[in-house]
Amino acid sequence: MEKIKIRQSNFELLRIICMFGVLTNHTLQNLYDLHTPSFSIDNELRVLIMNVSILAVNCFVMISGYFQIKQSWKGFVSLVAPCFVWALVFSVISFLNGEMSVVECARRVLFPLTGGDGLLWFMVAYFALYLISPLLNEAINNMNTKKLSTICLMVLIIDVYIGYMHQAKEVTIDGYHFVHFMALYVVASYIKRKPFKVNLFRGGFVFVGLVLLMTILHMCKMVFFPISIIYAMRYNSPMMWVASIFVFIWFTNLKLQNNFINKIATSVLAVYLISSQPFVSNRLYHWFESIKDTLSDVAAFGLVFFAMLLFYIVAVMLEFLRKKMFEKLEFKISNCCQRLSEKIILFKE
Repeated sequence: MEKIKIRQSNFELLRIICMFGVLTNHTLQNLYDLHTPSFSIDNELRVLIMNVSILAVNCFVMISGYFQIKQSWKGFVSLVAPCFVWALVFSVISFLNGEMSVVECARRVLFPLTGGDGLLWFMVAYFALYLISPLLNEAINNMNTKKLSTICLMVLIIDVYIGYMHQAKEVTIDGYHFVHFMALYVVASYIKRKPFKVNLFRGGFVFVGLVLLMTILHMCKMVFFPISIIYAMRYNSPMMWVASIFVFIWFTNLKLQNNFINKIATSVLAVYLISSQPFVSNRLYHWFESIKDTLSDVAAFGLVFFAMLLFYIVAVMLEFLRKKMFEKLEFKISNCCQRLSEKIILFKE
């Protein structure tokens, strides 16, 4: 009898936290300019929070590398479906509200990933990773640990040294690229192969130290602008890699099993997909900005945090509803694609 795989709640909790980090990241970028030399306690606290939240993307992708993507038509459809549905829903609403032309609406619906203004860059890069994952898995699984460690070093040289330090746009300047995702995937596979132990309590102090160091490096960047090599707020910067790997290993050592966490984690990607729709993002961040402009810094921080939490919960609930509505249709589509692909393979043979 085939053994049923149970989701590990420590990684599912990391997935949930990461998605809130993405929302926090986008909120801070929309409300504040954190890349100017404005040294104050309030501003540096925001930079510190930004440095924590920006780890989310790296850790989210590393989860896929740790468990390895198991490519299937069911997985492909479940990945495409929410992108298409939320693009359709909010583009039509924008069109009916007079905020989008019929051509723009059709473009966003027909090309939900690439038809927008780059807000869904994560999904574009992740789809590329999903499509090439069988090749990566085959290569990784047929390497011994020593060879895999060498490959990890090679992809880090490509991503960090060539891409980040030398700003080679042909590779990846800031990590908004499939190459960076591939590097994360390979490194996470190595962590799975060779587990590392981190004391949960002492690890917390190390994490705080790393975040403080990134904040200090960011301050140095503001003073000595040409020294872009120490710029912490890039997905593929050296310090961001160190902090991301440490946080990920920290969570691999966490022992946790909770069905509620597992269930919530399956729908958190919708937080990113919904918040990236222009109809939603224009209103969401305008709402946050109105809070910031009308209240004191402390009160605004608390209320914006509560508003983000509320939006997060609503987005997850909407995704639960979407999955319930389209569950049977997605099952039929994936089965149809599977049968069609099998017929094509048999025809070629």
